[in-house]
Amino acid sequence: MRFVQIENKDGNQVAINTSTIGHIEFWGDVHNYVVVWCGGKAIPTKFTSIDAAVDYIQRAQSISLTQGV
Repeated sequence: MRFVQIENKDGNQVAINTSTIGHIEFWGDVHNYVVVWCGGKAIPTKFTSIDAAVDYIQRAQSISLTQGV
């Protein structure tokens, strides 16, 4: 299990498990942002291209979840 942190379109930090990413799509008709589908849920992001989202997720530093936080 590998977690990375991304920023959703509202500016909030979200930790996602990269092994649960189903697909990534561009919602460009009206919204002009990329959605990462993770665990069956859509996470609208500030990414403006699929290439940028994939590149970031592949190269992002993994985060550790600690107890008692």
